[in-house]
Amino acid sequence: MLYNVRYVFEYELIDTTTGGAQILLDAPIGHGHSEVAWSADSHSVVISGTYLPTDVPDPAERTLRERNRFVAEVMVPSGEIVPICHEELKLHGWDAQLNRLLFESTVQLSYLDVAGRPVAYQKTQAGWMKISASAADLLTSEQVDVTLEEDMNTPPRVFLRDRKSGQTAVLFDLNPRFEELLFGRVQELSFKATDGHEVKAGLYLPPGYVPGKRYPLVIQTHGWNPDSFCIDGPYPTAFAAQPLASKGIVVAQLEEDPAYVVKPDELRHEQSAYEGAIDYLDAKGIIDRDRVGIIGFSRTGLSVKYALTHSSYHFTAATIADGSDGGYYNYLTVLNWSPAAAKADSEGIFGATPFGAGMATWLRNSPGFALDKVAAAIRLEANHPASLLFTWEWFAGLRRLGKAVDLIYMPEADHVLVKPWDRIISQGGNVDWFCFWLKGEEDSDPSKAEQYSRWGALKKLEVRAEPLR
Repeated sequence: MLYNVRYVFEYELIDTTTGGAQILLDAPIGHGHSEVAWSADSHSVVISGTYLPTDVPDPAERTLRERNRFVAEVMVPSGEIVPICHEELKLHGWDAQLNRLLFESTVQLSYLDVAGRPVAYQKTQAGWMKISASAADLLTSEQVDVTLEEDMNTPPRVFLRDRKSGQTAVLFDLNPRFEELLFGRVQELSFKATDGHEVKAGLYLPPGYVPGKRYPLVIQTHGWNPDSFCIDGPYPTAFAAQPLASKGIVVAQLEEDPAYVVKPDELRHEQSAYEGAIDYLDAKGIIDRDRVGIIGFSRTGLSVKYALTHSSYHFTAATIADGSDGGYYNYLTVLNWSPAAAKADSEGIFGATPFGAGMATWLRNSPGFALDKVAAAIRLEANHPASLLFTWEWFAGLRRLGKAVDLIYMPEADHVLVKPWDRIISQGGNVDWFCFWLKGEEDSDPSKAEQYSRWGALKKLEVRAEPLR
């Protein structure tokens, strides 16, 4: 993940009658989960996973607030803050009958929140008190359950279930027109990475898939959930699983192991998963291993860059979207911007600083020092000015080496894309990109003529630069 100070969020209180607004809590929520629950009388709101203002007279309390996120009750409209605890808890809800808050404890591994035990706090005359809780407490006391049901091949629908009778009914079909679309079949795979560890993935097969026919492959990274209906993949930035499958390309959506993030083995661990997917699907006769593409986004931009510069496996084309870098230029920039992040990330992965004896380790492992090994056509996507800054090392370096590289810049886009036009540029552009490089196909849309002219020139590109010394 890119460390970007522009991603700072806080809660705002809006009066729906007057349209007036005010900051509810003058402190950021920090990185990770944060939930809210209103009291039954609407006189206060409880927030979990938030920092608290540090303008308090007690030095010990100020230090506690600087180092921890809290669960706190905020009175409305006065803004008075009542700290409840400084545990990492995910808020499930406010039980109005018993006047208690229900939580699950959580441990954050990189960008993932791993759920733990149930926790409860009850409001008493003396304030909020921690009480015992069980998993059954997390279930509501209502007679009707409202659930979202989906799986890898079933679009999500909202159901009502009567707890007494067990009867269910569809409350809301979120995407009724999906019945008019032909989706590729998705199945879960389990295979061995080349380093021996077990990997799970979702395999998106083209509609009308023909067994025995070998298809181009695009590997998508950054997570797999068999219980979710994902048209794109885990995120809408760059990933386009079903659209790619509809073009006759097999897509493997790989899980990611958060236990290896920011560890010395992270990059080799992820690379071996990519290689294992190619070997497995090739042995099954599903793919043509000479036509393989890969997409990295955010954190997995780094592991994909590592594979492109360190793996002996062939990749025809790749996309790195708003991705982590692990490069010397990136390291120095972040070191000035966020020293703790630079030290935990780049130094944690490479086990050294890029100075003195440590430089040898960086030269062996940092992808930015091995751009001459890149054989794939590279599409780089920068979603905001800071992203462009971090993308520039690869773009400029590959250009200098006469390699096929294309840079797409969306200056006002979000890290996880939201705006429809940004998603068209990223996801639609990647469908075109991989069809071009893996299948030799071009969209006949006249508005895309310049795009294909540019890519055609990249395909013919020869190194014309003077020899490097």
